[in-house]
Amino acid sequence: MFSRMQALLTDLTLCFERGDFAGVIGHYDFPLPLELEDRKLLMTRPSELEALLRELLAKRRRARFASTRAEIMALELPRRARFRAWVRYHHMDAAGSVIDHSDRIFHCRDRGRRLLIEALEVTRMPHADTAGWVTMRRISA
Repeated sequence: MFSRMQALLTDLTLCFERGDFAGVIGHYDFPLPLELEDRKLLMTRPSELEALLRELLAKRRRARFASTRAEIMALELPRRARFRAWVRYHHMDAAGSVIDHSDRIFHCRDRGRRLLIEALEVTRMPHADTAGWVTMRRISA
């Protein structure tokens, strides 16, 4: 299972970095529950996910992210063909130095010949992705 998940992550990363959004979206099942730190979204159509991916790629290019490497931190044993994978993404500049990271939990289903992502939790996003986001703040007296 580890090698299959690593292959999935490699394909996702390569497709995203070259702007092949159809290649990325093909690995997801819809409707897709998506949690981006404190934001909960439900992507009901592939076009919604594509719009989000386009925005994130543009932000990362402006922040000079040159490449990304996925590292599987933990992999759950499958139950009824479903499992979770905890993944850390290392985001690097053109010189190959890590400039940021993000953490994700993939909720996957094993469909035999392929793995599908049924839900995604991004527990930590790179700072470039959250630039310009309005956040809620608690103000205490």
